[in-house]
Amino acid sequence: MSKQTTKILLTILFLSLIFVGVTYMFPFSKKTQKIKDLEKAGLPISAIESKIKNDIFPNQKLFIIDDSLLFVQRAGFASDYSFHHLLFDKNQKELCSYADNFAGPKLECSDLGKKELFDTIIKNLDKPSLGLLNHKVELVNAISQQDAENIALKAVKKTPSNFEKIEASLSGSRWYVNLIPPTVPTDQYYYQVQIDAANGEVQKVDQGGGA
Repeated sequence: MSKQTTKILLTILFLSLIFVGVTYMFPFSKKTQKIKDLEKAGLPISAIESKIKNDIFPNQKLFIIDDSLLFVQRAGFASDYSFHHLLFDKNQKELCSYADNFAGPKLECSDLGKKELFDTIIKNLDKPSLGLLNHKVELVNAISQQDAENIALKAVKKTPSNFEKIEASLSGSRWYVNLIPPTVPTDQYYYQVQIDAANGEVQKVDQGGGA
């Protein structure tokens, strides 16, 4: 193999590694069927995503609230700009924002009528339904049910044949996957696996039953 051919191959390999790294760090947003359906219903999700696109925040969750508001939860790695959360209406108008900066977190609302709701969300970012108990809250860029079930099985190191039934339900930003064993023999374990619906990370594994 000539030196020039070797150089070309090494260049291709180097560029491929860069592409894989960038894709891993900043994954492209998937336009799920749910997002397509909501856009048909009048929520311009893709337009809002394009408007706020920023690679500083590779972790992003999109929530629809009461089929009329879009809450964007964004997190990154910059020490003085580690998050920037936004609330939009159907007209792509920014209603509220809560952002980190060098002077400290700052919350602003151009629509004061939405401030109480936004305050509740910010205080409950770690809750599956963002603390909005009397509202419809739905994560629209969630992984599929099949993906959630596969992640749950991998987490407990089992296969579908170990269980009589697998049940999965999406609540807010979390998948709850119940792995239910056969009634006989009676020494089998059942599991509930909680999974972050946006990035597929296992949050909690509960185990019960057994001898």
